[in-house]
Amino acid sequence: MLSLQTLPSELIVEIATHLEYTEAQNLRLVCRCIEQSVRHIALSRLKISFPKKYGPHYNSDIVFDKINAYTNPGLTPGFQYVRHLTVDRICVDLARFEPSLNDKNFDSRSLDQGKGSFKTQKKLLQLKTLFRELLFSNALKNLETVTWHVRKCPFHIQDDMDPERKDCYDILDMFAKLLAARGPLRRLEILIEEGSALKYNCPGIQCIPECKELVIEGVDDMPLDLDDEEYPNYQWVHKLICDSSSSEVIDVDWRFDEARFDIHFPPSKTSDRSHIRYLTLCVQPAAYQISRRLINHFRFIQKLDIGEPLPNDNDFPACVASLWSLLSTERIYPEGVRVHLAVVQPSMVDYLASYPRNVLKDLYLWAYDDERVQCAPGVVQDFYARAFPVIAPSLEAFYVDTYHLNEWCFKPETFLQLKKCVSAIYIRVSMSREHTSDSTGAFKDMIYSTFTRHHRQLKTVEIIDIGDDYAARRIRYEQYELEFAGPCLKVMWGGVCNLHRAHLK
Repeated sequence: MLSLQTLPSELIVEIATHLEYTEAQNLRLVCRCIEQSVRHIALSRLKISFPKKYGPHYNSDIVFDKINAYTNPGLTPGFQYVRHLTVDRICVDLARFEPSLNDKNFDSRSLDQGKGSFKTQKKLLQLKTLFRELLFSNALKNLETVTWHVRKCPFHIQDDMDPERKDCYDILDMFAKLLAARGPLRRLEILIEEGSALKYNCPGIQCIPECKELVIEGVDDMPLDLDDEEYPNYQWVHKLICDSSSSEVIDVDWRFDEARFDIHFPPSKTSDRSHIRYLTLCVQPAAYQISRRLINHFRFIQKLDIGEPLPNDNDFPACVASLWSLLSTERIYPEGVRVHLAVVQPSMVDYLASYPRNVLKDLYLWAYDDERVQCAPGVVQDFYARAFPVIAPSLEAFYVDTYHLNEWCFKPETFLQLKKCVSAIYIRVSMSREHTSDSTGAFKDMIYSTFTRHHRQLKTVEIIDIGDDYAARRIRYEQYELEFAGPCLKVMWGGVCNLHRAHLK
């Protein structure tokens, strides 16, 4: 009988490449011969992250020790194997930052006596020295990818940012310039968290290295007007996209309107960007039509996001209808679709009904909790009758955030439709607080009668999330578990927050 130890090393390596990173590390522990085969995979990742906040147990020495190990040969077995770098929470309080590093490359004469405190400048230069030694070390000479999490800073940015407190941006700018100076990458991911410095009025990231694949997430809510006087510096995203003409793949959740389409894809420069594959299309619906020339740039999209229309815009329905028709004609079918309920119309139903089998993985229909969106008569029934049977078998996640009891949810036929989701793992319906806090229990009874009366037939579903984001943020939830043959089904009462971001983004 064959065992793992008797398999050829080439086959073991092939198996390891398809495992999650932690699983590859566990595989390394099986025996010495397997460890030698998969070492280059199990030791290929390096993560640098300073502690989240200062306190009695704050200790950044482990970060310094890790950087020291990867800047001096012989201190770690992973020295020669690093291919992927994750940078998370690099912002520190410079007033309390005590770097334990050799100051041999630090020259105090470079400090500007008229620019901030001497101590703060010195700490920033010491931090720069630390990252320079890491990024330019021999351990990272074969670096291929960088994932940079730009999180909310616990030191510099509170509810209202002090415009004079620029330490946070200085650190981000310093790291971006070092990364750009280091040289080309295969893939760069910049993941921007809500509340980070890049969400405020700061100059942003001004330069990045050349890379074949550029991913920027978290900029979909930035103002559409590039000349917005309140946020004049959001142009940095526009600049990075324009400067990435040598990239082969760009995946940025930058919301396009007519002006942005004209800026990024002028007819005179169509050939300059025709080689780029854009993986995400975020559209602000309004009274303009997307041409076939523009849509060809997004032929390979994996995510489609059509947001809410502008207030008092009565011309958008015809334009959105033309977009659905164009996507269908050009046979552009992404695996993730996120749509505001106001743009759900018969042409969208036609588009979803034309989907190839086993393509659509995530469908997210949403509205704000304070708005009531009325779809055209018969659209919801048509959606469940014609489109849902086509897309349901491949759906892994289905979200309906209506916040109100309507024809989308809690009808007798709802469960009959959900039975067609034979691959679904997550189903979420977000309701307003007036429903989730119903003291009579009627809403709870409605949930159970709709989703759990025949729950044994939902064999693949692991989580049904019923609730609202507010409840989840306040950690005010109840969890109900049902026992049946098959996976454990959990009905969450506002207990799973923002699952759509994990899947659609």
